[in-house]
Formats: sequence, structure tokens, C-alpha cells
Amino acid sequence: RLEPVPKVLPEISARCPFVVGFKAESGLGAEELIARARSRIEGYGLRAVVANDVSVAGKEGSSALFVTKLSAERIEGTKGRVAEEVLSRIAGML
Repeated sequence: RLEPVPKVLPEISARCPFVVGFKAESGLGAEELIARARSRIEGYGLRAVVANDVSVAGKEGSSALFVTKLSAERIEGTKGRVAEEVLSRIAGML
């Protein structure tokens, strides 16, 4: 029997002034994925959310959306390139 685990992100964002979340979903269009990411930003007080579709798991290339309150940018390429771009955007926010 499975029991739900409490969400950790609200506890982290209550203690840390700068938190970026991650949101993985399946089968959503970009607009719905952005809406869910922004819901997390508002609900948990996050600075940004990196959102992606789980369909990219296990593939060589990757795609993610870097979502803030005011923007949403698609990042595509190798997993390493996507990771570098995410870190670059986060560094630019500090």
C-alpha cells in the first residue's frame, strides 16, 4: 500500500531565498506545461521552473522550457547543452 509523500519544495522555498524547481510532465502541450510551471512558481515562491516532457527521457537530445513569471524560453540540444543553458540562465538571475 502506497502513501503520499509530503511535497519537499514548499519547505525548501520557505527556507531559501532563491529556488529553481523542476517540473516533468507527460503528454502536455507547451502552453499547458508553462501554465503548470507558473503555478509552481506562484504556489511555492520559486524564481523559475525548468519544465520538460518525460518523453525525452532516455534519448540523446533533450528539450526543456525555462519558465519565469514573465518569460518562457525553450532550450534544445544535447543533455549537456541544455544543462549548461539552464545554469547560465540561473547565474544571470543572481
